[in-house]
Amino acid sequence: LPSVVKNDDVVKAAEAELAAKKQEEKVVFGQWYPTLAASGSYGYEVQNGETTEDVNLVSRDFNLSATKLLWDFGNVNSQVKEKRMEVAEVAARLKDARQVIMRDTILAYINVMRFSQTIQSAERAIAIIVEQGRLEKQRLKIGAGTSTDVLKAQSRLLTQEDTRVSLVKLLRTAQNAYRETTKGDLPPLKNMIRPSLPIDLIPETVEEAIKIALRNNSLLLSGRLLSIINRQKVSTAKSSGFFPKVEGVVETKFKRDFSGTAGDKRETISKVQMSYSFNLGGTAVNTLRQNKETASQFLSTYAETRNRTEELVRNAWDKLQTSQERVRVLTDGLAIHSKSLELVQQDRKKGKATVLEVLDAIATLTTAEGSLATEEGEVLSAAYELLYAMGRLNLSVVGGVPLK
Repeated sequence: LPSVVKNDDVVKAAEAELAAKKQEEKVVFGQWYPTLAASGSYGYEVQNGETTEDVNLVSRDFNLSATKLLWDFGNVNSQVKEKRMEVAEVAARLKDARQVIMRDTILAYINVMRFSQTIQSAERAIAIIVEQGRLEKQRLKIGAGTSTDVLKAQSRLLTQEDTRVSLVKLLRTAQNAYRETTKGDLPPLKNMIRPSLPIDLIPETVEEAIKIALRNNSLLLSGRLLSIINRQKVSTAKSSGFFPKVEGVVETKFKRDFSGTAGDKRETISKVQMSYSFNLGGTAVNTLRQNKETASQFLSTYAETRNRTEELVRNAWDKLQTSQERVRVLTDGLAIHSKSLELVQQDRKKGKATVLEVLDAIATLTTAEGSLATEEGEVLSAAYELLYAMGRLNLSVVGGVPLK
């Protein structure tokens, strides 16, 4: 998982966006620092006067100007707040990107694991049916069986083979999803581990889980920040569109043989200047209205994201609860089906059971094993989906035990 998260393209893109936003924040804050401008010229100057002598000089000048923003009625401060919140919003999306790739990898891993286990169960059933078919052939040779019993065994063998092939198709789809998610190869089943059920991170009630999600879910935090950012943009539009800015300026000019005057000359000017520009078409008003409508849009979007997050938590919670209950039922049933097959095989050897009863018992046991493996995977999937929805999914919560 650490390698998958580190190398995921979506995560890399979010990391690059976060780094860019941090630089944008520095650029905006830099408006409070003075700006130094330098200019100079070198040329040949000729002045022809009617009442004065002509002047021919090689003129040179060099100018330095430092401008410092003194006050702009909150415009730069508002922009800085925007950028800081944008950094936090991108950081929230980066956290979500990491959680998404972890969730998808874990779910893909669980799917590969449970389909592999179900196929193993189907293969064990095939081996038992093949053995039963061999026994029926022997019974037929000694006159204790019928050709119908042999055909029934062969028919059930084909049915079980069809089930195995269908499971292989599902497994290959799961394997492809795993490869696409991890950009790596699959581990052998014998090397796979069953992820631990992080039950200690799951609260006792669904309402508590929803509260945790509303507080910690990264996408929800991103939506909340986007709503605040766009309200801040309204303040920025007001300060930039309807108020002037006040600047302090210091200029120094060095001149030599300039403007028809021979010799060196130096000028220094210190001043406070105010500038204000207003488009006569009223575009400042349009900008303000546009930002207000955008803020309203993101507020509605956040409300929808909040509703979806609550739905996601409830669905994962219900899936976890029902899957856990079904695992308990299937575990008890598996023991019964296993013992039932054992007894019916013994009765068949004694001639007290038909071959169809044996084959039915095999099919029932195989179905129970496959259902249990599938439902155990559902429990794990639901738990990690719930952790993601609550914003609690991270590398430290994923443990595991070797498969039996």
